[in-house]
Amino acid sequence: MLANVRVLLLGVAAGTVLGISAANWWMRGAADGPGADPTAPSLASLPDRVPGQNLSSRALARVDAQTAPALSSALALPTAFARDLALHRLAQESDADALAQMIGAVAGTGRSSGGRSAAAGIFLQRLVGLAPERALQIAVDAMPIDTEYFLSVVFSSWAENDLEAALAAVAGLPSRQAQQIAGDAILYAWGRVDDERLAAIVDRLPSTYQSRQARNRVLGRQVAEDPTAALEAALAVGDRVTRWQQVAAVGQLWASRDPAAALASAETITDANARLAFERAVISRWANTDPHAAIATVSRLRPGRERGQWLSSILGKLAKQDAGAALEWAAQLQAVHGHPGYAQVTLRTIAEYDAALAAANLDRLPNAQDRRSVLPSLAVAFARQQPETVMSWVNSLDNNSERQTAYAAAVNAIALSDPLAALQLLQTAPNAAMRDEALAGAVRVVAERNPQGAAMLLDAAPAGSLQHRQAVQTLAYQWAVAEPYAALAWARELDDGARREAIGSVLGTLAQRDLFAATELLGTLSGADRHHALQGVAQRYASQRPQQMLQWLEAYEGEPGYDDALRNAISTWMRNDPNAAFDAVLRQFEATALQDLAPSMMMSWSQRDPASAAAAIERMPETLQASTASTVASMWAQQDSRSALRWADGLDREAGRDQAIASVLTSGRTFAGAMGEEAFDWVEEIDDVEQRQMTAYNVLSKIARDDPQLALANLDRVPLPPRQRALLVQRIEDQ
Repeated sequence: MLANVRVLLLGVAAGTVLGISAANWWMRGAADGPGADPTAPSLASLPDRVPGQNLSSRALARVDAQTAPALSSALALPTAFARDLALHRLAQESDADALAQMIGAVAGTGRSSGGRSAAAGIFLQRLVGLAPERALQIAVDAMPIDTEYFLSVVFSSWAENDLEAALAAVAGLPSRQAQQIAGDAILYAWGRVDDERLAAIVDRLPSTYQSRQARNRVLGRQVAEDPTAALEAALAVGDRVTRWQQVAAVGQLWASRDPAAALASAETITDANARLAFERAVISRWANTDPHAAIATVSRLRPGRERGQWLSSILGKLAKQDAGAALEWAAQLQAVHGHPGYAQVTLRTIAEYDAALAAANLDRLPNAQDRRSVLPSLAVAFARQQPETVMSWVNSLDNNSERQTAYAAAVNAIALSDPLAALQLLQTAPNAAMRDEALAGAVRVVAERNPQGAAMLLDAAPAGSLQHRQAVQTLAYQWAVAEPYAALAWARELDDGARREAIGSVLGTLAQRDLFAATELLGTLSGADRHHALQGVAQRYASQRPQQMLQWLEAYEGEPGYDDALRNAISTWMRNDPNAAFDAVLRQFEATALQDLAPSMMMSWSQRDPASAAAAIERMPETLQASTASTVASMWAQQDSRSALRWADGLDREAGRDQAIASVLTSGRTFAGAMGEEAFDWVEEIDDVEQRQMTAYNVLSKIARDDPQLALANLDRVPLPPRQRALLVQRIEDQ
């Protein structure tokens, strides 16, 4: 058997009559001398070069002078069979050095059909028998075109002579690819000779297609002999992923023979994941061979998500074979389990190859919500299979909601492949609202794959509608990702409102990928287009190059969009690096400018880290500390009122102590119980009378919503103006 493998590897062809005659002449020892057959051609009479087969003079020069004529003559024989016999004879008569020289002379041919590739394999195979390590080194050092072939020859021959040595040599190969080639060669030889030894061999080789096939052969034999023992062996595998894979393989093989027994054996598996893998494999195989029996058995399994998934999968397969039977099973399962998903899966599967048949059975889903879940699939199937009838089907549906769902799905499906056809379908819409909704959806669907087609669709949409604005934004973003300059050219041709939004989206998206290009294009814009786009580019600038952002923005100071762009850019920087942003803003701007920037800047910081934001207030100009403290206190109170109050209490009055306490009490979480009593104590800590009364009124109003009695009990702790007091009493009594 191994001899047959060797013949397969070396590609020895069956000889023709001419080849056999030449081989017989060669093996009889024909030569220019006594005893030669006078009718046979002499070596000297054979041509020096046979195109595609003979050695070049440079290659021959590398071969020993005594060996070269014999090699040249062997390669010059006119048939593959005669050449191979001659080459085998030459290989048997050569020592290791001569073999190595001849291999070098014929190298670089790979698995070509010429005689040189066969010669390389024959000589290499012989060298393995004499000096396997030397043969391996030649294979490792071979040119890329020879590597796979040489490794295959070496390891198939080496494994025949000394399996243990060949297996040990695999691990020392220089690359994973080389190890896989060698492993496959060993398995190719031994897998057909000694199947009993396969398991031990495979365990010592890297995972390849051949090794997986060998494992499957071993596993198939084990399952055929004793499936229970094979399952136990798979469950005993240490590595969990390998264990699950082996268990699934056993399940597939067992299901091929006795799926019912295989599924019943799953009850003995304690590893939950292994059990699921086994059941999934058994049921998947069973669904292909006998879906009716599989459904009947699986429907009696333990309730759970897996059972529903398995039944749906079997129904999907059965629907492709027998739609009527699948629908009947779906109805029975729905009656027993009360789940409409079985009919939904079946109808979707049927629609893939027969939309009309699926539509004819839509009444099997009487519930409106269940029908709507299937309608998009049916619409897509109709649009692909029978686009000329899709509107007739849409108009036949029960109500406007169903028609809208189906129509939009059909338009989307057609628009992906043919936007012009979609436009024609849009012209047949039952009403304008349905058309506009479907059109906007089609633009969103098509924008990523075909922005030009989406732009053509968008031209047909009525400008100014919400759907149109959303579609413009979607297309601008998707097109800018693929072709920003084409997207900008398109955006500039839109009407005023849509143009500004689209240009801003295009430049903002471009700035994420190429900030320099976006800033250059921004400079080419003017008027409202420029102002609208400035904000998006500035935010990207703040994300990527925050230290240079403020200096870059100076070029736009005084323009209408500058203030908003500056505030948003600083807020973006604050989210990423608040300390650096805060210090840069303090250095760059004077107090008058900071007055506009400080609230949004500190709000952004205190939302993420109020304690750090609070600590930074003392670094601000004194004129801004009080208002800034109030902002931080308000944000901090929404996370931790007590910590915010302790911090506010430590402020000087000039630094905004009263405003900060008031902000905590009015912005914090609702006060109740003991915390409500404490709130009134804090109100009394506010020095400014007007601030104290305003805060008391707000605190009492908040407490009255949750605890009216507590609010009444503390009504007189802070004297209020008569009108405010009367309003509070009325509010409390109304609770």
